[in-house]
Amino acid sequence: MFCGAMCLGGLLLVGCGGPDRERTDPDGPLRVTATTTIVGDMVQRIGGDEIALRVLLPLGADPHGYIFRPADMAAVADADLLFINGGGLEGHLDRLLQAAGSSTESVSLACGISARPLPAAAREHTHDNGHEHCHTHTHGGMDPHFWFDPHNMMIWCNTIAEALSKWMPEHQADFEARAAAVQTELRALDEWIEEQVERIPPERRVLVADHHMLGYFADRYGFEEVGVILPSFDSMAQASARHLGRLTNQLRAQSVPAIFVGMNVNPTLAERVSEDTGTPLVRIHLESLTEPDGTAPDYFAMMRYNVQKMVEYLGAQDGS
Repeated sequence: MFCGAMCLGGLLLVGCGGPDRERTDPDGPLRVTATTTIVGDMVQRIGGDEIALRVLLPLGADPHGYIFRPADMAAVADADLLFINGGGLEGHLDRLLQAAGSSTESVSLACGISARPLPAAAREHTHDNGHEHCHTHTHGGMDPHFWFDPHNMMIWCNTIAEALSKWMPEHQADFEARAAAVQTELRALDEWIEEQVERIPPERRVLVADHHMLGYFADRYGFEEVGVILPSFDSMAQASARHLGRLTNQLRAQSVPAIFVGMNVNPTLAERVSEDTGTPLVRIHLESLTEPDGTAPDYFAMMRYNVQKMVEYLGAQDGS
């Protein structure tokens, strides 16, 4: 039984009490809304047929800069439960919740996670979601890209199962069983990643991305995050000429093998740095899933695709 701490509607609740209001449709599935495609994928895996899920951000959208639409307000207002990534990832979420004016409970998946503090240069860009008060906050801001460590996703599973069980206690055993099954998959994924990383020489386990988002991955698998195109956790930030100059010099001095850039961001600055240094630019999936026939239709496919690209570009030496 997943009874413990949860962030619901801005309050840190303990235990597995019932919801504060009745379900919208007591005889139908629980109406659930998720902010991002990655959050939605995990919620659907655990919720199964007992929930009717809507995801706010479309495939390929950048969660940092996405401007919520009137239809999104309706999706939140009509939901019984809203799952958010949390940690400030959804930059305009407060505005949406205020505009929706609903009593929908929100569950932050940042809760329960030991959050990484952001580098000092990135902290000024941190969004402080006023509705989200979680013990994982750090005074200088947290890194919200939790999903790059499968162990964080195991915590997500517990949080999701507990939140759903609060609303549908008659299906608690189903939610817990699915959460446990997903956690088994996550452990297997973690082991697979560790095996793949062994193919990369330790001196080449260096990461440069378009913004600060691979820190959890680096910490878990023994990489060094040596630089970013944008000195922020936010892909909507700006980079000064001085910063880009320092980064260019660093990439040349360290012979960094690749620059990893998200599929959902404008690659113009990264392309300029790539051309100036001769460093290959590699597009990977960082903040959004793809269509079912794409290379990242779910979380597990996204992680495997990204790791395979890292092995391809960081594992090879002397162009071999």
